[in-house]
Amino acid sequence: MKRQALAALICGGMVGAGSLLGGIGFLLGGARGFYVDRAGAHYYQNQPTVTELEQVMDYGEADWNGECAEVYEETECWEDEEHWAEEHWDSREPVTVIQEATVVPGERITGNIGLNDFHSIRGVFTAEEITLVESDRFAVEYSLNSTLHFEELAVEDGVLRIEVKPRIEQLAFLDFRLSRREENTVRIYYPAGMAFDEVNLEFVTGSLSAADLRAEHTSVRYTSGECRLERLSGALEVSMTSGSLQISGGDLSMVDVTSSSGYAVLEDLTVGDCVRTAGLNGKYTLQNLQANALELTGTSGDIRIENCRANTLSTQYVSGELKGIGLETAGLDVFATSGTIDLEGAFSGKNILKTTSGTIRFQTSLPEDSYQCSVSTISGKAQAGRSGSASAPNQLDIRTTSGSVEYSFGS
Repeated sequence: MKRQALAALICGGMVGAGSLLGGIGFLLGGARGFYVDRAGAHYYQNQPTVTELEQVMDYGEADWNGECAEVYEETECWEDEEHWAEEHWDSREPVTVIQEATVVPGERITGNIGLNDFHSIRGVFTAEEITLVESDRFAVEYSLNSTLHFEELAVEDGVLRIEVKPRIEQLAFLDFRLSRREENTVRIYYPAGMAFDEVNLEFVTGSLSAADLRAEHTSVRYTSGECRLERLSGALEVSMTSGSLQISGGDLSMVDVTSSSGYAVLEDLTVGDCVRTAGLNGKYTLQNLQANALELTGTSGDIRIENCRANTLSTQYVSGELKGIGLETAGLDVFATSGTIDLEGAFSGKNILKTTSGTIRFQTSLPEDSYQCSVSTISGKAQAGRSGSASAPNQLDIRTTSGSVEYSFGS
């Protein structure tokens, strides 16, 4: 027992001394006392090393048995050049890659790297402010704290691959320096007016902004944060868990937005095919849209549509509110289980509105005699005595089980 007590006393003293020294070191501006990498645990001497980026030109691995380096820089030659066939050398396509240099943790890692031409972007980010910028060059500019690093930054076969992630080999949570609170930024520059084949971006938290981006297909996925896209063209897909999304301006072929609990605004868009939105309990606002079709689905979110024109508008959701003002459509197919449907505008074609226990309000600027009307409810309240005209070109079918129905014409 005495030995155990003595051992406990010694251990406690060592822990206390270590805590005291660590506190003193922190107050004096010292860095972490140790770090862990793939080789194991190591002590720092107040000058731990992490990585910073430098640009080189990589011509790939030689397909011969020489021992010279894989990386070829502009000012150097292959050490064993006679073993390299001239025809192979001419066929090599350079790609921009990175290599590592050393900096002190707590210092920011910054740089501006010129890149080879690329026509597609595939990026994965952890927690940054990401911006796509029109300019006169291909480049990446970055400012990161020392807990993050580039897992990948390369241009190969015309594709920019970029990935920023935490340093899992270091105990980043022990870095108490204030630089960790500064914004991490990554800016991708490309020549103005160019058209991309594909832009695929993913981030966990943070923000993404892009303007005047032309791409055959753009895909954005994020967990939380902000995304702002302006004056885009091509097909667009966005998937978010929470956070906010704003898509404004642009001539798009298709828009597909999925949100679990976020808030999305789509405004001033011309869409050749379809605008689709889906979500569990997110909120959507659609303003000044012109599209072939609007397809809106959800579980319990609210949808607001203002001054939009579409050949067809179809919605299906469980609860929530669908509010439409100043709409112009050639067909409605709207269903809600227990939500509210409230639509105002000019509605031609076949118009079907149904709820199980919700409220339906329908106000059209077209006259009553332009519709064939069928309105019914089982246990709710509904206006009666209006059937329109049997030979009218448009149809109006409103049904609810236990909700209420209100409708008016020519207003």
